[in-house]
Amino acid sequence: MLPSPVEAGSLERRLVSRRLATLTAYWLGLSVLWGSGTTIVLPRLVEQLVPAAVKTGALALNASLQAVVSIVVQPIAGAASDQLTSPWGRRRPLMVVGVTAQLVFLGVLLLARSYVGVLVAMLLVELASNTAQGPFQGLMPDMVARGHRGVASGYLGAAQLIGQVIGVAGAGVAVAVGDVELAIALSGLAVGLGALVTIVDTPEPFGRTGTRRGARDWIRELAHPRGWAEPARRVLF
Repeated sequence: MLPSPVEAGSLERRLVSRRLATLTAYWLGLSVLWGSGTTIVLPRLVEQLVPAAVKTGALALNASLQAVVSIVVQPIAGAASDQLTSPWGRRRPLMVVGVTAQLVFLGVLLLARSYVGVLVAMLLVELASNTAQGPFQGLMPDMVARGHRGVASGYLGAAQLIGQVIGVAGAGVAVAVGDVELAIALSGLAVGLGALVTIVDTPEPFGRTGTRRGARDWIRELAHPRGWAEPARRVLF
C-alpha cells in the first residue's frame, strides 16, 4: 500500500531533518572547540605564560595571525576540493586530513609550555581546521537541494550557537577545577566525534571515481595551481 501524500511529505521531512543533522554534526563539534578555545582556554593559557601588562597584546596577536591563516587557507582548501576525485568523493578526503591534523595539533597545544609554543600550536590548529572547513562549506550545497537550503542554514546557525554554549560551559567547568588540559581534550573529542558522524554518514555523489590511485597522485593533483590558484585569487582580492 502506497503512503498518502501527507505521510509521504512527513517521511520526506524526517529524512531531510536526519540528513541535515548528520551534515551539521561536524559544525556543532567545531563550534564547541572554538567556543571553548577562544573564550576560555586561550586566554587562560596566555594569562599563565605572559606578564599581565602584555596579555591583551598577546591575545590580539594570536587572533590576528589566526585570522590571516583562515583567510588564506580556507578558500584554497575549498577550491582544491572542487578538483579532487576519489572513491570517497571530493570533500570528505580533505576533511579527514584536516580534522586528523587538528587533533594532532591540539595534542601539541597540550604540550606547549611557552607563549610562542601556544601561538605556534594555535596557528597549526587553525590551519588544519580551515583545511577541513573549506571542503565542508562546499559539501553543504553539494548535498542539500535548493528547496531545503534555508532550513540547512537554520541548522548550521543552531549548531553554531549550541556548540559555543556547550564549549564555553564545559571549558568553564574544567578551568574552574584547575584543569585546562581537560578543556582542550573535551573540545578535541567534540570536533572528532562530530566530524566522524558527518564523514561516515554522508554518501557524497560528486567527485567519486573507482580508479585506484596512490597518495602521491592525490597530492600532485591538489598541488597543481590549475585547481586552486585562480579561485583563491578571486576570493582573496
